[in-house]
Amino acid sequence: SASAATVKSEGTVGKKRNRWDEPAQGDANAVASNVAAAKAATQDALAKAQLAAEMQRTIAAQMANMTGAESALPAKPPTVRLDNQGRLIDERGKVIQSTAKPEPTVKINQTARSNPLLEAAPPPDVTENKYFDPRISVPGQSREQRKKRAFAFVAEGSYSRRADELRAKAAVDAMLREAKA
Repeated sequence: SASAATVKSEGTVGKKRNRWDEPAQGDANAVASNVAAAKAATQDALAKAQLAAEMQRTIAAQMANMTGAESALPAKPPTVRLDNQGRLIDERGKVIQSTAKPEPTVKINQTARSNPLLEAAPPPDVTENKYFDPRISVPGQSREQRKKRAFAFVAEGSYSRRADELRAKAAVDAMLREAKA
């Protein structure tokens, strides 16, 4: 049948090839070259894997040297206790001198400290400046003038007390006049 016959690469007409059949001579060369390329790729990959494994071993050895130096330090921190006076005492009973300064934690203590360089300095006297014009108001002067023009409230009962004092004085004057007469 014409459908069963195929044209091979050599130009001959033959049966359709099954995958379990023996390869033709031209196919054998192609397979051999593919096998050789696969072997080369496998050897290359194996060489890279061996190089990576060697690098991992050297890094692990270097890390072991580094952690070996740290293992010389004590594994746990020393125990510290307070004595009856509130001092720090180590495991052997020796007093530990603390280098920490007490820091204020309450907000009022934090604001109590002030930087003298940041404190407000009194304003300079502008009247001593040679360019000072007395016709122009000085800052703060208008505030004083407004205070003078503001309402001046009288304290409660001040007029009553003054009236009582005047009545008492008038009563004393009346008694003195009667005594003379």
